[in-house]
Amino acid sequence: MDLSVYLEPRKFRQALSGRTQMVGVSSVLWAMLSGPFYFWKKGARNEALLLAMACVPGLFAGAPHSPVDPEMLTEFSSLVWVVFALLAPLLVMRRLRRQGWTEIDAALKTRAIHLRAP
Repeated sequence: MDLSVYLEPRKFRQALSGRTQMVGVSSVLWAMLSGPFYFWKKGARNEALLLAMACVPGLFAGAPHSPVDPEMLTEFSSLVWVVFALLAPLLVMRRLRRQGWTEIDAALKTRAIHLRAP
């Protein structure tokens, strides 16, 4: 697992359309604020649906017919939300690579490292 995405943003390009997307530590903030909507907008549909389904029980925590403790449901939903937000850069990068997007700066960094080597 490469955690350097938290230190510097990465830029990806889609081969067919030429669109670009940035992924970085700001993804954590946006995922924390907007949750599943952020993942849906970035095209990570599976992650958006998983987060939404994990948080739905917390909305009905005070229902009288709930067999589970309402506090536990609320805490679980909050924990899932925070974990998804913290993993947002990694999840979005994985989705981009899975759909064939290429990292733009990776080739330039590799070339620069090889040119500096004696």
